[in-house]
Amino acid sequence: MKKLVFAETEEFYQKLVECLKLGTGIEIITDYNRFSDLPPRLKQIFELEYHRTGVWTNAVTGVFIPSSIAPVGLNLKALIVLGSTAMGAGIGGFFGLIPGAVVGGAIGLTAGTVSAILLDNKHQAEVEIDPQGRLHIKVSGN
Repeated sequence: MKKLVFAETEEFYQKLVECLKLGTGIEIITDYNRFSDLPPRLKQIFELEYHRTGVWTNAVTGVFIPSSIAPVGLNLKALIVLGSTAMGAGIGGFFGLIPGAVVGGAIGLTAGTVSAILLDNKHQAEVEIDPQGRLHIKVSGN
């Protein structure tokens, strides 16, 4: 299982996509110990809001419950499409300011949608809270 230290950067999300395409099992290690501190994109990709339960998150405080494990989702479209759109807009913006960014974003969106379709959804994801109360996310390989 490949370990990835979480960072709220495009580089991190690109590494995550690469591992998923290769079918590599992944463990994402974070320093987060409270649900409200999680970045929105991470919540969206792993459908954490939908799968938030009293099993791994204290319902009142939002603090993670140490040594707990629970299944979560994996939204490949959120992972790939959002990243591809941002990258396409960045490239388009470099070449033609606002019109280029719009066209680049549309191209990136199309490329991201195709990539998400090509990646099968055989991956299973779960949250695991370590004994210190920090969030880890594990994704199985193919």
